[in-house]
Amino acid sequence: MPPPEPTMPTQRIIADFEGAVASAPASPAINCKLSGVDRALKVPLEVHFSGARSPSGIPGAQRLENVRVSELSGGDEPVWLVEAASINYRLHARAVQVHRMGAAAFYAALPGERLRLGTRAGWALLLNVLRIPGAARLIGWLRSPRA
Repeated sequence: MPPPEPTMPTQRIIADFEGAVASAPASPAINCKLSGVDRALKVPLEVHFSGARSPSGIPGAQRLENVRVSELSGGDEPVWLVEAASINYRLHARAVQVHRMGAAAFYAALPGERLRLGTRAGWALLLNVLRIPGAARLIGWLRSPRA
């Protein structure tokens, strides 16, 4: 029986940053964090590497430009390729987390509604009055229809 043919490594892009990207260790568990803006969606994007190690070193606290993070699979464990305009890193990591801040795109699509100062002051007053014990029952009694 012939030996199995080696599989060709495949590359899958998991994050594509546009412009400046900050690279720094985030916590003891996350020893490499990339922060910037997603190229396609134009929303904040973060990539966290847990247990990252690399023969060429892990990108320390520095600024990179136009970074692309890809997963290279086909070996025993996945290898993460961090390609910047000036430098490339090959990282082995225990886990990788990608955080796209979807709420930013959602709220950017909604039209902003301006409230008058009186409306804002009224809501602030009502919410502060409701902190007083028994105030909710009193307001409910005042609003109830009396027979």
